[in-house]
Amino acid sequence: VSTGTDNSLEDGFRTNKIADTKELDYEVNLSTGSYTILFEVTSITNDYSRTTSMTLTTSTSFSNGFYILKETANGDTEVDLLTPDGFLIEGLMENVLGAPISGTPLNLSLTYNHGYINPDNQEMAQTNMVHVFSQNEFHSFRTEDMLETFNNETIKFEGTDPDETFGVILEDANGILCASSNGVYRLSTGATSGRIGLPSVSGDYSNFHYQGLSYGLMGDFAWNEDEHCLYSPYFGTPYEYELPSGLTQNNLECVASSQNFTGFTDQAWYLVEDNSTNRRALLIGSMNVEVVDLDEDSHLANADIVAGIGRDATIIYAVDDNQIYLYNFNEREESSEPITLPGLPSGETISYISNQYVCIMDDWGMSVVEEQSVNYLIVATESGEGYKLYVYDNLVGGVPDSQPAEVVESSGSVKAVRYLTLYASSIGMFGYFSGGTPYPFGD
Repeated sequence: VSTGTDNSLEDGFRTNKIADTKELDYEVNLSTGSYTILFEVTSITNDYSRTTSMTLTTSTSFSNGFYILKETANGDTEVDLLTPDGFLIEGLMENVLGAPISGTPLNLSLTYNHGYINPDNQEMAQTNMVHVFSQNEFHSFRTEDMLETFNNETIKFEGTDPDETFGVILEDANGILCASSNGVYRLSTGATSGRIGLPSVSGDYSNFHYQGLSYGLMGDFAWNEDEHCLYSPYFGTPYEYELPSGLTQNNLECVASSQNFTGFTDQAWYLVEDNSTNRRALLIGSMNVEVVDLDEDSHLANADIVAGIGRDATIIYAVDDNQIYLYNFNEREESSEPITLPGLPSGETISYISNQYVCIMDDWGMSVVEEQSVNYLIVATESGEGYKLYVYDNLVGGVPDSQPAEVVESSGSVKAVRYLTLYASSIGMFGYFSGGTPYPFGD
Protein backbone atom coordinates (compact mmCIF):
# COMPACT_ATOMS: atom_id res chain seq x y z
CA VAL A 1 0.00 0.00 0.00
CA SER A 2 1.41 3.41 -0.90
CA THR A 3 0.07 6.94 -0.93
CA GLY A 4 0.70 10.21 -2.70
CA THR A 5 4.14 10.76 -4.15
CA ASP A 6 5.31 7.40 -2.71
CA ASN A 7 3.72 5.87 -5.82
CA SER A 8 6.53 7.29 -7.95
CA LEU A 9 9.23 5.45 -5.97
CA GLU A 10 10.62 2.34 -7.60
CA ASP A 11 9.38 -0.73 -5.72
CA GLY A 12 8.04 1.59 -3.01
CA PHE A 13 5.05 -0.66 -2.44
CA ARG A 14 7.24 -3.50 -1.17
CA THR A 15 7.98 -1.56 2.02
CA ASN A 16 4.28 -1.79 3.00
CA LYS A 17 3.39 -5.41 2.23
CA ILE A 18 -0.14 -6.32 3.34
CA ALA A 19 -0.32 -9.93 2.12
CA ASP A 20 1.65 -12.63 0.29
CA THR A 21 -1.24 -14.91 -0.65
CA LYS A 22 -3.26 -15.33 -3.81
CA GLU A 23 -6.50 -14.35 -2.07
CA LEU A 24 -6.34 -10.96 -0.38
CA ASP A 25 -7.91 -10.82 3.08
CA TYR A 26 -7.06 -7.38 4.43
CA GLU A 27 -8.88 -5.39 7.10
CA VAL A 28 -8.85 -1.74 6.04
CA ASN A 29 -7.77 0.36 9.01
CA LEU A 30 -6.14 3.33 7.29
CA SER A 31 -6.20 7.05 7.89
CA THR A 32 -8.35 9.13 5.58
CA GLY A 33 -6.85 9.50 2.11
CA SER A 34 -6.33 8.00 -1.33
CA TYR A 35 -4.21 4.84 -1.47
CA THR A 36 -2.83 2.65 -4.24
CA ILE A 37 -2.90 -1.11 -3.77
CA LEU A 38 -0.49 -2.97 -6.02
CA PHE A 39 -0.80 -6.67 -6.88
CA GLU A 40 2.26 -8.61 -8.05
CA VAL A 41 2.40 -12.12 -9.44
CA THR A 42 5.67 -13.97 -10.12
CA SER A 43 6.15 -17.13 -12.17
CA ILE A 44 7.63 -19.97 -10.12
CA THR A 45 9.45 -21.32 -13.19
CA ASN A 46 11.23 -18.25 -14.64
CA ASP A 47 10.72 -15.47 -12.03
CA TYR A 48 8.84 -13.33 -14.60
CA SER A 49 6.67 -10.79 -12.76
CA ARG A 50 3.69 -8.63 -13.61
CA THR A 51 1.90 -6.00 -11.54
CA THR A 52 -1.46 -4.30 -11.60
CA SER A 53 -3.00 -1.74 -9.25
CA MET A 54 -6.22 -0.31 -7.91
CA THR A 55 -7.15 2.85 -6.00
CA LEU A 56 -8.62 2.68 -2.51
CA THR A 57 -10.18 5.81 -0.97
CA THR A 58 -10.95 5.93 2.74
CA SER A 59 -12.97 8.63 4.45
CA THR A 60 -15.06 9.54 7.46
CA SER A 61 -18.03 11.86 7.83
CA PHE A 62 -15.65 14.76 8.53
CA SER A 63 -12.88 14.16 5.99
CA ASN A 64 -14.53 15.51 2.85
CA GLY A 65 -17.03 18.26 2.08
CA PHE A 66 -17.91 21.89 2.72
CA TYR A 67 -17.06 23.30 6.15
CA ILE A 68 -19.41 26.22 6.86
CA LEU A 69 -18.40 28.93 9.34
CA LYS A 70 -21.44 30.71 10.74
CA GLU A 71 -22.45 33.23 13.37
CA THR A 72 -25.10 32.09 15.83
CA ALA A 73 -28.08 34.15 16.97
CA ASN A 74 -26.08 34.97 20.12
CA GLY A 75 -23.12 36.29 18.12
CA ASP A 76 -20.84 33.29 18.70
CA THR A 77 -18.94 31.03 16.29
CA GLU A 78 -20.26 27.70 15.04
CA VAL A 79 -19.47 25.30 12.16
CA ASP A 80 -21.69 23.09 10.00
CA LEU A 81 -20.48 20.48 7.49
CA LEU A 82 -22.13 19.60 4.17
CA THR A 83 -20.94 16.14 3.13
CA PRO A 84 -20.57 15.03 -0.53
CA ASP A 85 -23.79 13.01 -0.31
CA GLY A 86 -25.77 16.14 0.62
CA PHE A 87 -26.10 15.50 4.37
CA LEU A 88 -25.75 18.56 6.61
CA ILE A 89 -24.04 17.99 9.97
CA GLU A 90 -25.00 20.94 12.17
CA GLY A 91 -23.33 22.41 15.23
CA LEU A 92 -19.91 20.74 15.16
CA MET A 93 -18.46 23.05 17.82
CA GLU A 94 -21.27 22.34 20.27
CA ASN A 95 -20.87 18.61 19.65
CA VAL A 96 -17.07 18.65 20.01
CA LEU A 97 -16.42 21.43 22.54
CA GLY A 98 -19.74 21.43 24.37
CA ALA A 99 -20.73 24.91 23.14
CA PRO A 100 -20.10 27.29 20.23
CA ILE A 101 -16.78 29.16 20.31
CA SER A 102 -17.18 32.50 22.10
CA GLY A 103 -16.95 35.65 20.00
CA THR A 104 -18.01 36.53 16.48
CA PRO A 105 -16.55 34.47 13.61
CA LEU A 106 -13.28 35.70 12.14
CA ASN A 107 -12.05 33.06 9.70
CA LEU A 108 -12.01 29.39 8.68
CA SER A 109 -9.02 27.72 7.04
CA LEU A 110 -7.67 24.29 6.06
CA THR A 111 -4.26 22.66 6.06
CA TYR A 112 -3.12 19.35 4.61
CA ASN A 113 -0.26 17.23 5.98
CA HIS A 114 -0.10 19.39 9.11
CA GLY A 115 2.16 18.12 11.90
CA TYR A 116 0.94 17.40 15.46
CA ILE A 117 1.54 15.02 18.36
CA ASN A 118 -0.81 12.09 17.93
CA PRO A 119 -2.38 11.46 21.36
CA ASP A 120 -2.92 7.80 20.48
CA ASN A 121 0.82 7.06 20.65
CA GLN A 122 2.46 10.40 21.62
CA GLU A 123 4.42 10.43 18.36
CA MET A 124 4.80 13.15 15.77
CA ALA A 125 2.40 12.63 12.86
CA GLN A 126 0.67 14.54 10.09
CA THR A 127 -2.98 14.98 9.28
CA ASN A 128 -5.54 17.26 7.61
CA MET A 129 -6.90 20.02 9.84
CA VAL A 130 -9.67 22.59 9.91
CA HIS A 131 -8.96 25.79 11.87
CA VAL A 132 -11.81 27.86 13.34
CA PHE A 133 -11.15 31.46 14.40
CA SER A 134 -13.30 33.83 16.40
CA GLN A 135 -12.39 37.26 17.65
CA ASN A 136 -11.69 35.73 21.07
CA GLU A 137 -9.98 32.39 20.38
CA PHE A 138 -9.22 29.69 17.84
CA HIS A 139 -9.36 25.91 17.73
CA SER A 140 -7.84 23.41 15.28
CA PHE A 141 -9.23 19.92 14.62
CA ARG A 142 -8.11 16.71 12.94
CA THR A 143 -10.65 16.26 10.15
CA GLU A 144 -10.64 12.51 10.39
CA ASP A 145 -12.56 12.55 13.68
CA MET A 146 -12.69 16.24 14.84
CA LEU A 147 -10.13 15.63 17.58
CA GLU A 148 -8.87 19.01 18.81
CA THR A 149 -5.19 19.41 17.94
CA PHE A 150 -4.39 23.06 18.82
CA ASN A 151 -5.86 26.17 20.41
CA ASN A 152 -4.60 29.48 21.80
CA GLU A 153 -3.01 27.77 24.78
CA THR A 154 -1.25 24.90 22.97
CA ILE A 155 -0.09 26.25 19.58
CA LYS A 156 3.10 27.90 20.91
CA PHE A 157 6.10 26.38 22.66
CA GLU A 158 6.28 29.17 25.23
CA GLY A 159 2.56 29.26 26.03
CA THR A 160 -0.22 31.76 25.66
CA ASP A 161 0.02 35.45 24.86
CA PRO A 162 -3.40 36.73 26.07
CA ASP A 163 -3.22 39.74 23.74
CA GLU A 164 -2.42 37.76 20.58
CA THR A 165 -5.17 37.18 18.00
CA PHE A 166 -4.67 34.52 15.35
CA GLY A 167 -6.31 35.15 11.98
CA VAL A 168 -5.28 32.23 9.76
CA ILE A 169 -3.33 28.98 9.60
CA LEU A 170 -2.76 27.73 6.07
CA GLU A 171 -0.44 25.76 3.82
CA ASP A 172 1.25 27.39 0.82
CA ALA A 173 4.17 26.52 -1.45
CA ASN A 174 6.60 27.30 1.39
CA GLY A 175 4.99 25.20 4.14
CA ILE A 176 2.61 25.99 7.01
CA LEU A 177 1.93 29.67 7.74
CA CYS A 178 0.34 31.03 10.92
CA ALA A 179 -0.58 34.72 10.96
CA SER A 180 -1.52 36.69 14.06
CA SER A 181 -1.48 40.15 15.58
CA ASN A 182 2.15 39.46 16.60
CA GLY A 183 3.44 38.45 13.18
CA VAL A 184 3.87 35.52 10.78
CA TYR A 185 5.11 32.11 11.94
CA ARG A 186 6.49 29.43 9.61
CA LEU A 187 6.95 25.68 9.98
CA SER A 188 7.39 22.79 7.58
CA THR A 189 4.70 20.36 6.53
CA GLY A 190 4.86 16.71 7.49
CA ALA A 191 5.31 14.90 10.79
CA THR A 192 6.35 17.60 13.27
CA SER A 193 5.01 18.79 16.62
CA GLY A 194 3.09 21.50 14.73
CA ARG A 195 3.86 24.04 17.44
CA ILE A 196 5.38 27.44 16.74
CA GLY A 197 8.10 29.52 18.37
CA LEU A 198 9.01 33.08 17.47
CA PRO A 199 7.51 34.87 14.44
CA SER A 200 9.73 35.07 11.36
CA VAL A 201 8.16 38.45 10.54
CA SER A 202 6.77 40.88 13.13
CA GLY A 203 3.67 43.02 12.66
CA ASP A 204 -0.10 42.79 12.82
CA TYR A 205 -1.26 40.20 10.27
CA SER A 206 -4.42 39.21 12.13
CA ASN A 207 -6.44 40.39 9.14
CA PHE A 208 -6.48 37.09 7.29
CA HIS A 209 -6.08 38.47 3.75
CA TYR A 210 -3.15 36.31 2.63
CA GLN A 211 -2.55 35.17 -0.94
CA GLY A 212 0.40 32.97 -1.89
CA LEU A 213 1.06 32.48 -5.58
CA SER A 214 2.38 29.27 -7.06
CA TYR A 215 5.99 30.34 -7.52
CA GLY A 216 6.59 30.68 -3.81
CA LEU A 217 8.88 33.24 -2.20
CA MET A 218 8.50 35.99 -4.82
CA GLY A 219 4.73 35.72 -4.88
CA ASP A 220 3.30 35.92 -1.40
CA PHE A 221 1.11 38.81 -0.29
CA ALA A 222 -0.53 39.75 2.99
CA TRP A 223 -2.30 42.81 4.33
CA ASN A 224 -0.33 44.46 7.15
CA GLU A 225 -2.71 46.09 9.62
CA ASP A 226 0.03 48.24 11.19
CA GLU A 227 1.19 49.79 7.92
CA HIS A 228 -2.13 49.61 6.00
CA CYS A 229 -0.43 48.19 2.90
CA LEU A 230 0.63 45.03 1.07
CA TYR A 231 3.61 43.24 2.58
CA SER A 232 5.58 40.13 1.76
CA PRO A 233 5.07 37.94 4.82
CA TYR A 234 8.15 35.93 3.86
CA PHE A 235 10.59 38.84 3.62
CA GLY A 236 8.72 41.22 5.93
CA THR A 237 8.99 44.09 3.44
CA PRO A 238 6.31 46.27 1.80
CA TYR A 239 5.52 46.15 -1.90
CA GLU A 240 6.06 49.39 -3.78
CA TYR A 241 3.09 51.00 -5.55
CA GLU A 242 1.53 54.45 -5.87
CA LEU A 243 -2.02 55.11 -4.73
CA PRO A 244 -4.42 57.23 -6.80
CA SER A 245 -5.72 60.55 -5.52
CA GLY A 246 -8.41 60.27 -2.87
CA LEU A 247 -6.74 57.36 -1.11
CA THR A 248 -4.32 57.78 1.80
CA GLN A 249 -2.29 54.81 3.01
CA ASN A 250 -2.96 55.32 6.72
CA ASN A 251 -6.71 55.28 6.03
CA LEU A 252 -6.73 52.09 3.97
CA GLU A 253 -8.57 48.91 4.88
CA CYS A 254 -8.61 45.66 2.93
CA VAL A 255 -12.16 44.82 1.80
CA ALA A 256 -11.47 41.55 -0.03
CA SER A 257 -8.71 39.59 -1.75
CA SER A 258 -8.24 36.51 -3.90
CA GLN A 259 -5.80 34.74 -6.17
CA ASN A 260 -6.26 33.67 -9.77
CA PHE A 261 -4.55 31.26 -12.16
CA THR A 262 -5.79 31.68 -15.73
CA GLY A 263 -3.88 31.09 -18.96
CA PHE A 264 -0.73 30.10 -17.03
CA THR A 265 -0.71 33.54 -15.37
CA ASP A 266 -0.75 33.58 -11.57
CA GLN A 267 -2.05 36.76 -9.90
CA ALA A 268 -3.42 38.04 -6.61
CA TRP A 269 -5.71 41.02 -6.15
CA TYR A 270 -6.66 43.17 -3.16
CA LEU A 271 -9.64 45.52 -3.01
CA VAL A 272 -8.79 48.38 -0.63
CA GLU A 273 -10.89 51.28 0.64
CA ASP A 274 -10.05 54.63 2.20
CA ASN A 275 -12.22 54.73 5.33
CA SER A 276 -12.27 58.54 5.21
CA THR A 277 -13.28 59.16 1.58
CA ASN A 278 -14.83 55.71 0.87
CA ARG A 279 -12.82 55.63 -2.36
CA ARG A 280 -11.67 52.21 -3.54
CA ALA A 281 -8.77 50.89 -5.60
CA LEU A 282 -7.75 47.45 -6.84
CA LEU A 283 -4.19 46.24 -6.21
CA ILE A 284 -3.15 43.47 -8.62
CA GLY A 285 0.00 41.59 -7.69
CA SER A 286 2.25 39.19 -9.55
CA MET A 287 5.97 39.98 -9.67
CA ASN A 288 4.98 43.63 -9.18
CA VAL A 289 1.86 45.44 -7.97
CA GLU A 290 -0.40 47.36 -10.36
CA VAL A 291 -2.99 49.83 -9.05
CA VAL A 292 -6.41 50.27 -10.68
CA ASP A 293 -8.31 53.44 -9.73
CA LEU A 294 -11.96 52.33 -9.69
CA ASP A 295 -14.77 54.50 -11.01
CA GLU A 296 -16.72 55.72 -7.98
CA ASP A 297 -19.98 54.73 -9.69
CA SER A 298 -18.88 51.20 -10.56
CA HIS A 299 -20.48 48.20 -8.91
CA LEU A 300 -17.12 46.99 -7.59
CA ALA A 301 -16.56 50.37 -5.92
CA ASN A 302 -19.92 50.09 -4.17
CA ALA A 303 -20.34 46.35 -3.60
CA ASP A 304 -20.91 45.16 -0.04
CA ILE A 305 -19.88 41.57 -0.90
CA VAL A 306 -16.84 40.83 -3.09
CA ALA A 307 -15.22 37.51 -4.05
CA GLY A 308 -12.89 36.15 -6.71
CA ILE A 309 -12.77 33.28 -9.17
CA GLY A 310 -9.70 31.14 -8.65
CA ARG A 311 -9.37 29.61 -12.12
CA ASP A 312 -10.83 29.70 -15.63
CA ALA A 313 -11.54 33.46 -15.80
CA THR A 314 -10.05 36.70 -14.47
CA ILE A 315 -13.34 37.67 -12.83
CA ILE A 316 -14.36 39.30 -9.54
CA TYR A 317 -17.90 38.88 -8.20
CA ALA A 318 -19.37 42.16 -6.93
CA VAL A 319 -22.71 42.03 -5.10
CA ASP A 320 -24.28 45.49 -5.33
CA ASP A 321 -27.89 46.09 -4.27
CA ASN A 322 -28.37 42.30 -3.98
CA GLN A 323 -27.36 41.77 -7.61
CA ILE A 324 -24.19 39.94 -8.76
CA TYR A 325 -22.03 41.78 -11.30
CA LEU A 326 -18.79 40.61 -12.90
CA TYR A 327 -15.59 42.66 -13.08
CA ASN A 328 -12.79 41.47 -15.39
CA PHE A 329 -9.60 42.69 -13.72
CA ASN A 330 -7.42 41.88 -16.75
CA GLU A 331 -9.61 43.88 -19.14
CA ARG A 332 -10.62 46.45 -16.49
CA GLU A 333 -14.23 45.98 -17.61
CA GLU A 334 -17.42 45.50 -15.63
CA SER A 335 -20.66 43.89 -16.75
CA SER A 336 -23.48 46.35 -17.22
CA GLU A 337 -26.13 43.77 -16.32
CA PRO A 338 -26.18 41.38 -13.34
CA ILE A 339 -25.91 37.65 -13.85
CA THR A 340 -28.84 35.36 -13.06
CA LEU A 341 -28.26 32.29 -10.93
CA PRO A 342 -30.53 29.32 -11.77
CA GLY A 343 -32.65 28.22 -8.85
CA LEU A 344 -31.94 31.29 -6.68
CA PRO A 345 -35.22 33.08 -5.84
CA SER A 346 -35.08 36.81 -6.53
CA GLY A 347 -36.52 37.69 -3.13
CA GLU A 348 -33.68 36.17 -1.10
CA THR A 349 -30.90 38.38 0.28
CA ILE A 350 -27.38 37.31 -0.72
CA SER A 351 -25.05 37.31 2.28
CA TYR A 352 -21.98 35.40 1.04
CA ILE A 353 -20.39 34.21 -2.22
CA SER A 354 -17.28 32.14 -2.84
CA ASN A 355 -15.55 30.06 -5.53
CA GLN A 356 -14.36 26.86 -3.88
CA TYR A 357 -12.10 24.73 -6.04
CA VAL A 358 -9.46 22.04 -5.77
CA CYS A 359 -7.10 21.54 -8.71
CA ILE A 360 -5.13 18.28 -8.50
CA MET A 361 -2.21 17.88 -10.91
CA ASP A 362 -0.64 14.61 -12.03
CA ASP A 363 2.63 13.40 -10.50
CA TRP A 364 4.69 15.56 -12.86
CA GLY A 365 2.49 18.64 -12.71
CA MET A 366 1.73 18.44 -16.42
CA SER A 367 -2.04 18.05 -16.49
CA VAL A 368 -5.11 18.33 -14.27
CA VAL A 369 -6.54 15.13 -12.80
CA GLU A 370 -10.17 15.90 -13.57
CA GLU A 371 -11.72 13.11 -11.49
CA GLN A 372 -10.03 14.46 -8.35
CA SER A 373 -10.56 18.17 -9.04
CA VAL A 374 -13.66 20.24 -8.27
CA ASN A 375 -14.92 23.74 -9.02
CA TYR A 376 -17.94 25.14 -7.16
CA LEU A 377 -19.71 28.47 -6.78
CA ILE A 378 -21.13 28.85 -3.27
CA VAL A 379 -23.90 31.38 -2.61
CA ALA A 380 -25.49 31.90 0.79
CA THR A 381 -28.66 33.84 1.50
CA GLU A 382 -30.16 34.67 4.85
CA SER A 383 -33.41 35.62 6.47
CA GLY A 384 -34.44 36.23 10.04
CA GLU A 385 -34.62 32.47 10.62
CA GLY A 386 -31.25 31.32 9.24
CA TYR A 387 -29.32 30.71 6.04
CA LYS A 388 -29.71 28.84 2.77
CA LEU A 389 -26.63 27.56 0.97
CA TYR A 390 -26.65 27.03 -2.80
CA VAL A 391 -23.89 24.85 -4.30
CA TYR A 392 -23.33 25.16 -8.07
CA ASP A 393 -20.98 22.74 -9.82
CA ASN A 394 -21.35 23.51 -13.54
CA LEU A 395 -19.54 26.80 -14.15
CA VAL A 396 -18.76 28.47 -17.46
CA GLY A 397 -16.41 31.38 -16.96
CA GLY A 398 -17.43 31.43 -13.30
CA VAL A 399 -21.18 31.56 -14.07
CA PRO A 400 -23.43 28.55 -13.33
CA ASP A 401 -25.28 27.13 -16.33
CA SER A 402 -27.54 24.72 -14.43
CA GLN A 403 -29.56 24.35 -11.26
CA PRO A 404 -27.65 24.06 -7.95
CA ALA A 405 -26.32 20.61 -7.13
CA GLU A 406 -27.27 21.10 -3.47
CA VAL A 407 -29.47 23.47 -1.47
CA VAL A 408 -29.37 23.20 2.32
CA GLU A 409 -30.50 25.43 5.15
CA SER A 410 -29.80 25.88 8.83
CA SER A 411 -29.75 28.45 11.60
CA GLY A 412 -27.25 31.30 11.77
CA SER A 413 -25.48 33.46 9.21
CA VAL A 414 -22.76 32.15 6.87
CA LYS A 415 -19.36 33.87 7.15
CA ALA A 416 -17.07 31.48 5.23
CA VAL A 417 -17.11 28.16 3.38
CA ARG A 418 -14.08 25.93 2.71
CA TYR A 419 -14.03 22.72 0.67
CA LEU A 420 -11.92 19.87 2.09
CA THR A 421 -10.69 17.26 -0.40
CA LEU A 422 -9.75 13.64 0.17
CA TYR A 423 -6.84 13.92 -2.23
CA ALA A 424 -4.50 15.88 0.04
CA SER A 425 -1.54 13.63 -0.77
CA SER A 426 -1.77 14.83 -4.39
CA ILE A 427 -1.31 18.49 -3.38
CA GLY A 428 2.45 18.85 -3.71
CA MET A 429 5.13 21.16 -5.00
CA PHE A 430 4.56 20.17 -8.64
CA GLY A 431 0.93 21.24 -8.31
CA TYR A 432 1.92 24.63 -6.94
CA PHE A 433 4.62 25.49 -9.41
CA SER A 434 3.02 24.32 -12.66
CA GLY A 435 -0.71 24.38 -12.05
CA GLY A 436 -1.30 27.40 -9.85
CA THR A 437 -2.37 27.36 -6.23
CA PRO A 438 -4.37 24.12 -5.84
CA TYR A 439 -7.11 25.58 -3.61
CA PRO A 440 -8.17 29.00 -2.28
CA PHE A 441 -6.63 30.26 0.96
CA GLY A 442 -9.56 32.51 1.85
CA ASP A 443 -12.05 35.04 0.54
